[in-house]
Amino acid sequence: MQDGDVAKALHAQLRAAFDASGLTMGQVLALSGLECDESSLGRKLNGKQLLRADECEALAAALRVKITTGRAA
Repeated sequence: MQDGDVAKALHAQLRAAFDASGLTMGQVLALSGLECDESSLGRKLNGKQLLRADECEALAAALRVKITTGRAA
C-alpha cells in the first residue's frame, strides 16, 4: 500500500466512523480537542485536507474507533 492509499484509507475509516456516530461536527471537535473550525474538519474527513497523525488519533478517540493503516507493524 502506498502513502496516498494509506491516507485515503484513514480518511475513509474516520469518515465512516463520523457518519455512524450520529455526532455533529461541533460535538466531534469538542470531544477531540482539535483546534480547527467545522469546515476544516469537514475537509479533513472528506480527504480534501491532510490529517496529521495526532489529529487522526484525536478523532479516533473522540469517535471511539480504532483505525489502521493496513500495514504490518
